[in-house]
Amino acid sequence: MDWDNYRLILEIHRAGSIRAAAKQMGVDHSTISRRLSKLRQYLDDTVFEKTADGIGLTPAGQELLDAARQMEMIGFTADRRSKAHSNPERYKIRLSIPPSVCSLIVDDLKNFVIGNPDIELSLDSTFSRVDLDRSEADVVVRGTDNPPDHLVGRRLFPYFLCLYGQAEYLKKTDPEDYSWIYRDYEGEKPQWLLSSPYPDAPIGIKANDIVTRHNLAAEGLGLNCGACFMADPVPNLIRLEGVLPFRWEDFWVLTHPDLRKVPAIQKLMKFLSAALTKHRDLIEGRVPNPNHGE
Repeated sequence: MDWDNYRLILEIHRAGSIRAAAKQMGVDHSTISRRLSKLRQYLDDTVFEKTADGIGLTPAGQELLDAARQMEMIGFTADRRSKAHSNPERYKIRLSIPPSVCSLIVDDLKNFVIGNPDIELSLDSTFSRVDLDRSEADVVVRGTDNPPDHLVGRRLFPYFLCLYGQAEYLKKTDPEDYSWIYRDYEGEKPQWLLSSPYPDAPIGIKANDIVTRHNLAAEGLGLNCGACFMADPVPNLIRLEGVLPFRWEDFWVLTHPDLRKVPAIQKLMKFLSAALTKHRDLIEGRVPNPNHGE
């Protein structure tokens, strides 16, 4: 059985339905159905079956899925090691970095690109966790206290959060009418909210994206718990009175062990560490906005 059939099984399993897999693969639903029919004839067995939740793997399908996953990882490893030993005129590096961090060091990134014409940098500016084992990126900048043990790189320093509100919002709104901007969540309130000056204020606007929450707070639509390096430079955002910045997670610059000795990768990781370290005081909440009155 060729790789395309294994890939088909992977795509359907990950998508959760034939229709979703067809959309992901850019083909018609009928095309997927025909390929499954041919596969069933070839194997003399079914791979997927209907379940109460939609579609599930048969025992034969589960065996094929396990094999497909192994084959996929072998392919990723081979591609990564080939890249590690290649010597192109321009080395392509995919960097995954949160958009807020990217904005912080954008001028530094510009200088890096200008100063290193032998490196082609592709930015994936996202908060989503990328999988270096699956070659979804070559280098990542992430905030975490538990990076995968097998990855290599450098732990820098923690970033700090504080509680903020727009100056006019705090001035013109009665504290009894304050509301928070926060993501949707289940269970108990987060500790920072319980320890805040307004633990009983309701969640007024729910937004799962931290940049959106930051922007909403800057527009005076509620109180926000945000990163100091994002909020402190904004003139009309001020820290809530009596609230000190608190540690959240460490910044890491990471790559896959297969790529650790690539000169271009080493150069980028060294640059990223230096660029973030330059902003360390801001990241750790030691450069408050003058309007904070500190």
